[in-house]
Amino acid sequence: MSLGTCPKAFSVYPIRMEVKRMTRSEKILCAVYAIIAVIALVATWSNNIGFMLQPGNQSLLSWYRALYANQAAASFVNDLFMLTSAGCIFMVVEARRLNIRFVWIYILLSGPIAISVMFPLFLIARQITISKLRVQQSALESASIAGSSR
Repeated sequence: MSLGTCPKAFSVYPIRMEVKRMTRSEKILCAVYAIIAVIALVATWSNNIGFMLQPGNQSLLSWYRALYANQAAASFVNDLFMLTSAGCIFMVVEARRLNIRFVWIYILLSGPIAISVMFPLFLIARQITISKLRVQQSALESASIAGSSR
């Protein structure tokens, strides 16, 4: 392996090829998911950092207590936990159905980073996989038609 090349496992070339084969609407959908993930990252972590910089809020316990500071906050947090549970189940089911690898990374990082970041990133991986399967199915159908016309 020369100095200017990288191992095949780390190459982004296969992803580029899949993106090129995506329809315009699939690319737009992935772009929207990416924008949501970036906005979510900024929105969540700007508040997390702001909270942690306040005196007495450096521990996970103080953060947890703040989640349940009043009934409105508790209602929102409980709703978010249930949505997160459903989202994680969806990610596992879809990952198994579509053979998306490393789904556990999306789930594990949903806590420390944010589910609002990781779920859109999973949806991008899902859409790329769906596009890839669509292209493969189309190629198989074309080959089948070409083979049957002989």
